[in-house]
Amino acid sequence: MKKSVLALSVISALFLAGCSSDDDSSSPEPTPEPTESREVAVTIAAAQLLPTSVVITSDEDGIPVLPEYIQQVDNKGYQHAILVKGYDLCYSDEIVTDKCFHNIDIYDATITLDVTGEATITISNPIVNSVYTSPVYTAFGEETLKVEDTQVEIKVTNKDWQYITVESSNDVEASYLNDLSMEWTEVSKDAHRNVDYDYSFGYVLIDSQVVVDTSKYGSLEADTTYEANGRVDLRVNFNENGNIIIGDPSFGDGDSPIIEPITPVVDENKLHFADITNDYNTGTVTIVPHESVRNDREDEAKVVTNVALGKKLSDYHQEFSFEPVSDEMMTPYISAYLKGALIDGRTVKNISIYGNGNETVTVHFDDEGGSITGNLADFQDYTVVQWNELGGLTLGNFYMRLNPMDAEEVRNRNAGKEIVITEYNFDLKP
Repeated sequence: MKKSVLALSVISALFLAGCSSDDDSSSPEPTPEPTESREVAVTIAAAQLLPTSVVITSDEDGIPVLPEYIQQVDNKGYQHAILVKGYDLCYSDEIVTDKCFHNIDIYDATITLDVTGEATITISNPIVNSVYTSPVYTAFGEETLKVEDTQVEIKVTNKDWQYITVESSNDVEASYLNDLSMEWTEVSKDAHRNVDYDYSFGYVLIDSQVVVDTSKYGSLEADTTYEANGRVDLRVNFNENGNIIIGDPSFGDGDSPIIEPITPVVDENKLHFADITNDYNTGTVTIVPHESVRNDREDEAKVVTNVALGKKLSDYHQEFSFEPVSDEMMTPYISAYLKGALIDGRTVKNISIYGNGNETVTVHFDDEGGSITGNLADFQDYTVVQWNELGGLTLGNFYMRLNPMDAEEVRNRNAGKEIVITEYNFDLKP
């Protein structure tokens, strides 16, 4: 994460002990002498912000145009949006009280403060004083700076907002959170694997009302009770009598979202002869193969996985999926190299796995005498081997072929074109 650094010059306070004499009189405390100054580095840490930002606008009366936000995913797989601009950084020390700097960007900001002695530093967003229903949440942070400190980290997290999600099933035409339309915060269940239904989300600072419009049963309402740093997940169900039921609100444990980007399905270190773009919100990757120029085709775009010796195909995950490619492109596939498979006296060299739920494979032989079709299940007991390409530079197995020749040996049909991989997992099972 890119962090913001704030340098503070702090004057430490030195106190002299009072002197005593032999008589009963006491001397007044001496005035402290000026202290020496030093720099203290302060870092704003907004947990694992993802570098994906958009601008939110609204044409509705009473709903402000909101500044830039950044998407996040919590530990349950739900999507969030944190406001990163427009923050106030305020501090109080031994000389000043609530001296503030405005319009701070918690994702990218630098500021210098002159601080004397101990100090309290807070970071907050003034939107909480005027907006009580929002499609984004704001963070808060506070730290105390001691006179001897030379650095301090201010961690900003959710403090006040309650997170509310509403299921967006086929029965739901629209949903509203305190009259705020939730249409443009809809999230597909395919965006994050841990959530098995489509939903919309929003944040509140008050007891709230959710209204869901349905085509068959009209509008329904649900009231929610505000809980700071809590959550409510509303699901829409229809009972056998056609009555509409909203499930009881299920609050989370109240912790701030644990922000962690989804690991891309393809490790860029396993990719060769192609460019890759990662989507940290979904884990999908977009790969653009380079043009292949070698006659032996070994410089074709590929992904390769390290494998263990002596393991069967069934010992590995076999998960491969991608978005459909255009008609002028070749479909990517997996080359799995095996040992010990014989068909009609011919030694099997490798099988081509086509993914997207396809159980049919193409079987290739050592004698290069033509291929046949087979079923993936029939090869699970054969041994996976280390396969060497490019003189050992790509040693491994489960080669994802991203720019293969076609049946007429026409090359580079995929060069320079985008291929979206949604799943690639051929790791050894635990």
